[in-house]
Amino acid sequence: MLNNDRVQPVARQNLVDLFREFSGSPTEFLQYDSGYRNWKYTYAQVSFAAHHFAAQLKDSNIRKGDKVIFWSENRPEWIAAF
Repeated sequence: MLNNDRVQPVARQNLVDLFREFSGSPTEFLQYDSGYRNWKYTYAQVSFAAHHFAAQLKDSNIRKGDKVIFWSENRPEWIAAF
């Protein structure tokens, strides 16, 4: 039986918090086979790509509440965009 008095609250509030914890890690996060080559991405690489993409959106004057459509084939970059 679990004693709830001893359970520590989790500091994470959402997936962004969880991702932030792993964002500097050199550990492999994603592997993608394009049919021609096998691509591997670390948590740190995906974090960098996500922040870079967010900066590009901000530089384009896209703000919270704006509606944007992205169209592309399935690619690992979707994870960074998300």
